[in-house]
Amino acid sequence: MLTYQDQRRIEAELAPPEPHSFATVVSVAPAGLTLIFDGETVATNKLYKYNKSITFAVNDRVKVIKISGTYIVEYPIN
Repeated sequence: MLTYQDQRRIEAELAPPEPHSFATVVSVAPAGLTLIFDGETVATNKLYKYNKSITFAVNDRVKVIKISGTYIVEYPIN
């Protein structure tokens, strides 16, 4: 019989990778970016972590990836 941890590890290995998302920057703050994800009509209330080595601006289209349940803005695509 598999342990819970072994079952979760197997499920994680078999799960398809998280899809990449795209969004538009609504606001930029040192603590994070506010985004409107593709397919949405309203900006999120959450601030998302971002790659601090890149400068982001309002209305930038950006690539967002989900890593371990956390969305991170990688880079602008426009």
